[in-house]
Amino acid sequence: MAGSTFWSSTELEPKRQFKFLFIIPGTDGQGTIETYLVKSVNKPQIQIGNNTVVNYIQHTFKYPGRLTWTDINVTLLDTIRVDDTTSRLANIVRQAGYVIPDTDRNAQFSFTKKGATNALNKPRIQQIDAGDPVNNIPPKIVEEWTLWNAWVKNVNFGQNLDYSNDSIVNVTLGITYDWAEYTTTDTGEVVYDGSGGFQKLSS
Repeated sequence: MAGSTFWSSTELEPKRQFKFLFIIPGTDGQGTIETYLVKSVNKPQIQIGNNTVVNYIQHTFKYPGRLTWTDINVTLLDTIRVDDTTSRLANIVRQAGYVIPDTDRNAQFSFTKKGATNALNKPRIQQIDAGDPVNNIPPKIVEEWTLWNAWVKNVNFGQNLDYSNDSIVNVTLGITYDWAEYTTTDTGEVVYDGSGGFQKLSS
């Protein structure tokens, strides 16, 4: 294959699971939750149904069905006061449309898709390279996933508290979305030009 690089070459660098950033953009351009609080995140997955079949004598012919993007989970570390992941996630749910029903008027509020998706504001998963500290070159983005029309599906504010367990409290955020846009680059500049990956068709 032209242009391929064998594993013996130092130019061929595999993507690594721990080299990533998960970003929930804020309205002020800053991240709603600091990236260093993210412990793990699922990458998007697709599922294509094949339950449409045509039977002919003893044969079965399958046809592809609808494509569905599966939900993802994000595991975050919780902290006290300064970064307080629980408060930040609760605020996202509140911005999505939830109001504590302590009065008759407050009990009438409910979610809308617009409010729910605005609260998450197109989260992004970025995989990065190692950078070059010798030449003061920061890590570059090598792959980015943008989740479109994403909203909070569920939040687990921590597993059972236990006097015999001294582990850090983890918070799990479930996210559902309509589709994911994908781009890959070796320059660090993310350009959505429709030339590859899951991107909009070029005009």
